[in-house]
Amino acid sequence: MARFLQVFAVVLVILVLVFAALPALLRAFDVPSFSIGDRAFWLLSWRNEAEKTGIRFSVVPLIILAVGVGLVDHWLMYGDRS
Repeated sequence: MARFLQVFAVVLVILVLVFAALPALLRAFDVPSFSIGDRAFWLLSWRNEAEKTGIRFSVVPLIILAVGVGLVDHWLMYGDRS
């Protein structure tokens, strides 16, 4: 269980760092506005307009992804012990 939590924390930190670096990359390449996801399941929203620029992302899908990676790692480590 401790390994699961360790993998979960590492994946979550990496995902947050990637999303923290995205505004600089998107601004440098002058990417037009877009949104990934829909309504309750949106992941990322980028606005690049003359008035303002900004990025918003939902934490829930990031947590779900980190839990999924942690569970897969846990299953790979302890699942074939028969």
